[in-house]
Amino acid sequence: MKHLYVLFIFCFYSVFGQKEPWKVVLQSNVNHFSAQEYGGHTQNWDICQGNNQFVYVANSKGLMEFNGIDWKIFSLPGQKIVRSVAVGAEGNIYTGGLGEFGFWKRDVNGLLNYFSLKDQIKDKEFPHEEIWKILVLKDQILFQSFGFMYSYKQNKVSKIKLPGPILFCFEAEGSVYAEVIGLGLYELKGSALEMVPNTQMLGQESICAILNGRTPGEIIIVGSSNVFAFQNKRLVTFNKGFNLEIRKAKINKAIRLSNGNYVFGTLLNGIYLTDGYGNILNHYNQLNGLQNNTVLSLFEASDRQLWVGLNSGIDLIHNLENTHYLDPNGDVGTVFDAIQYQNRFYIATNHGIYLLKNKHFNLIGNTQGHSLNFTIVNGQLYCGHSNGTYWIQNDKAKLISKITGGGKIKLLDKASDLYIQGTYTRLCIYQFINKKLTFIRSLEGFSDPVSDFICLDKNQILAKSATWGISKLLIDKDLMKIQTRKKLFHQSPANSLFSLNDINYIFTGSNFYTDQSPTHKIVRANNPFPQIIPSKIIQTNADEVIVFNQLGQGYVFSGNDSQLYNRLDLPEKEELNILKLNTNTYLVAGNEGFEIIDTRKKTGKIWDKPFVYSIQVFTNDSNYFIYPSLQTNALQEKLAYNENQLKFKIGLLHPSHQSKLYYKLWPIQNYWNEFTDYKGGVVLNKLPPGDYKLFIKSNKNAQLNYYSFSIKDPWYWSWFSKSIYLMIFLAAIWLAYKIHLYRLKLKQEEISKEMAYQIQINEERNKQEIIRLKNEKLEIDLHTKNEELSNLTFSIIKRNESLQKIKLDLDRIKPKEDQKNYIFNSIVHQIEDNFNSKKEWKIFEENFNEVHELFFKKLLSQFPDLSHGDLGLAAYLKMNLSSKEISQILNITPRSVELKRYRLRKKLALPTEQGLSEFLMNV
Repeated sequence: MKHLYVLFIFCFYSVFGQKEPWKVVLQSNVNHFSAQEYGGHTQNWDICQGNNQFVYVANSKGLMEFNGIDWKIFSLPGQKIVRSVAVGAEGNIYTGGLGEFGFWKRDVNGLLNYFSLKDQIKDKEFPHEEIWKILVLKDQILFQSFGFMYSYKQNKVSKIKLPGPILFCFEAEGSVYAEVIGLGLYELKGSALEMVPNTQMLGQESICAILNGRTPGEIIIVGSSNVFAFQNKRLVTFNKGFNLEIRKAKINKAIRLSNGNYVFGTLLNGIYLTDGYGNILNHYNQLNGLQNNTVLSLFEASDRQLWVGLNSGIDLIHNLENTHYLDPNGDVGTVFDAIQYQNRFYIATNHGIYLLKNKHFNLIGNTQGHSLNFTIVNGQLYCGHSNGTYWIQNDKAKLISKITGGGKIKLLDKASDLYIQGTYTRLCIYQFINKKLTFIRSLEGFSDPVSDFICLDKNQILAKSATWGISKLLIDKDLMKIQTRKKLFHQSPANSLFSLNDINYIFTGSNFYTDQSPTHKIVRANNPFPQIIPSKIIQTNADEVIVFNQLGQGYVFSGNDSQLYNRLDLPEKEELNILKLNTNTYLVAGNEGFEIIDTRKKTGKIWDKPFVYSIQVFTNDSNYFIYPSLQTNALQEKLAYNENQLKFKIGLLHPSHQSKLYYKLWPIQNYWNEFTDYKGGVVLNKLPPGDYKLFIKSNKNAQLNYYSFSIKDPWYWSWFSKSIYLMIFLAAIWLAYKIHLYRLKLKQEEISKEMAYQIQINEERNKQEIIRLKNEKLEIDLHTKNEELSNLTFSIIKRNESLQKIKLDLDRIKPKEDQKNYIFNSIVHQIEDNFNSKKEWKIFEENFNEVHELFFKKLLSQFPDLSHGDLGLAAYLKMNLSSKEISQILNITPRSVELKRYRLRKKLALPTEQGLSEFLMNV
């Protein structure tokens, strides 16, 4: 049987292995965590994962917690070794050690505090027992040592009676099993262990695991040297070939994976991966990736990554199926192209052309240098190279062109069997002659490096170059030179040429263009991938492309069905070189090797998806912690206005040593910030009120994660306050309106008063004007009267002078006869009557009163004793007449006038120094 098994394996690899020859050099991507890195002891006894997705490790130094970025260690009382760890449904972490078991619970500051349960144990021997196993069941938690088993239920510890010393207990198919040393397999029923029929022989097997089987009701019993399947009370060998393989390795731990495969950890030779039937799929040991061959613990995390606790360190296997070729020393170099040709696997690197042979890549002779790409022409393999172009035959290479930087070779004219190739410096023409590709000539009139091109017809091509961008080239009919070159689009990293469904496309990063047959006019085209917004497009074969969206996620589109049918799970890189090896397999080239992606296998791997595991909120006088659930990405309660200083601690579900983390805070930032201090987290200070999203991502994963939170407005800007402000505002508007009306009323009243005042002023002005006019008229009249008075006065004076002269003259000629004397006297008497005419005085008095209004009244009011003659003399003096002039008016002598003046002064009681005329002038 052994020989048949070996023959089968040989035939399998001979027949099926050749379909994918690269598999022989692939291995898993393994991350190593040394004791120096995690800060604990070298031995790691148990591993589990918390509800927060943190990984917990039972280490000889204590309980270790890993959030994907940094490690923390929590010590048991007395610094005891932690042998076992498990997580309860409520989130508590249960641990066991020497004479000790209990649980860890997180406090408000995010630290784990330990609560011991040993005080409930009454057994005197317990302090010398170590808890090697903890099982979390639906209704209870079991703590098991070699001599005791305890049940923790409803905060109470109770003892389960054992029929004898046990090794380990396990849960499988809904039941708890334990090997009683020397007796066999027992099942826990209620609070007691009962013998499982037909399992006595297992009492000597040192059972290290009991797992669910391939079918319901079947369990797999794993001993240190044998693995059994048990069902329907029958115990059979699990897989004879596998048992033979692992017998010398000594199994120590085993788990069943979520996909039904099994992992067996050994003491001497690492771990084995098998399918559900025990057929070995992979083997990991110190020679191909593990730090150590002694496996102390195994655990499959929620992301299907395998944690391996070793006797020296911890390893994390990202994918149990071999998918990576690692070249950390750079022996092979950076891979630029790969191809499976005639059951051989070739890679083109910056070191040369390599052929996979005897599980190693061997450099093909004389190909040292930068090899670029492979092309199959008429069933023959050619490779562009910095030296030129090689024809590859098995493990030999022949140079067919020395024009440097040979690129892809494409058919130019099917009828004449002509081909065209872009190089570093020119376009070259080849022809298939004598069953081989032969260099004919290079085209004149063109000297740019061409990285890609599409043949539209025999004389027209679309070419992409680093200097011209995308151009349309017209070749002359003799295929001797480039006749014209028309630049279509400037150079851009997103520029690409590709074909899909027999349509040639140009992508500029934002728009699509195509050529219209038969003129090949370049016109704008619709997005052929309406499901996504492309950022980059890579052609993988004649009628298939990979389209990357704005987040860097790659999707495969086929010409047969251009609908979205598959997404490639790719690590995020600036420049991806993706190559299609066969229908379902892609090679992603990198600087340290390459990765193989099989689209038929959904590994569930998502690289380094970061998450928020704690938020520390700072206020002016205190701080507190918030621990978000991974099932939600938003803080339900709004933070207070003064809680605007936050520290977000970030964890990784899928850690890697090459991980880099980035974050940005929307809507404040529209750019990515790289973490400078993973352990310190993201610190956000003095955030204004509003709604925020903290976006986080890693360089290994295009998927974004985010956490939403909101900060309330201050109390004076709450909805209640805003309502009050609104009411105050409306009241202020109403009050302002009322004030406006009041002011308007006052203004109207003021205007009315002003108008009334103006009217009054105008009336007064009019009155004054009338008075002025009257006064002017009076003045004119007074002036006229004054003139008349003066004229009258002077007229009287002149008349009296004339009459006096006439009287004097008459006196000279006075007759002597009595009769004549009588006539003469009569004439004289008439003259004298005219001297004292009362009529004239009355006219004079009236005119004088008009000119000097109230003069006589004022004078009489002060001096009532004045006679009529005194008033006349005062009037004449008021008119500033001299004594002589007054004497002529009064027909008296000047002496008599002086006498009258004297008497008037007496009556007026004037002092000597005051003039009479002056006094009267002022009355």
